[in-house]
Amino acid sequence: MFNFIRKLLPLALATALLLPAAVHAETVSIIAGTNQSSQTTISFSAVTLDITANQISTASNGITVRDSRGSGAGWSVSVSSTDFVSGSLPDPTTSGTYTVKIPASAVSVIVGTPVISLSGQSVDPTHGPLAYNGTLSATPLKLIQAAPGYGMGEYTAGVSYSLAVPKTVTVASVSSGSSKYEVNDVVGTVATTYTATLTFTLGSGV
Repeated sequence: MFNFIRKLLPLALATALLLPAAVHAETVSIIAGTNQSSQTTISFSAVTLDITANQISTASNGITVRDSRGSGAGWSVSVSSTDFVSGSLPDPTTSGTYTVKIPASAVSVIVGTPVISLSGQSVDPTHGPLAYNGTLSATPLKLIQAAPGYGMGEYTAGVSYSLAVPKTVTVASVSSGSSKYEVNDVVGTVATTYTATLTFTLGSGV
């Protein structure tokens, strides 16, 4: 009997080794995140007016884009601007007030290159994210763009703004009908503070 059992053991062990291994299909889900951008504050330098000189007021800021959607849809960042308008000023031609403006197009915009990749997909020299330059206006100016399939990460770039101080400005409004000024009259540059609203927009695709 002992010999019989000893002969069966190797057979049983061999049978056990031939049993198929258990197979489990496992999955992992990566949920789409968001696409977002941020900008640092812009502050133009003060200029002491010299009507005989070509003067520039400068400013700069940084733009960061983080595309965590995981779709490769591409994106672009653009900026639009209102004109630079003064506050209410004493009208030198009457007892009322008036305002003057500098056109947004007086500002040229240069985006530093190359755009820097902080995380994720590297910057592709052809498809981006790439930098663009131009002048401000009410029409959005494209600053940075990633083509579809690219820009899947976090990126940053510095932007420089240069406002050419004009020798003349345009009357934007008058408060008194007795003013000798009319809207759209061109007058000498007024020493005051001018304010514009810049709007940055992050869009999907190109």
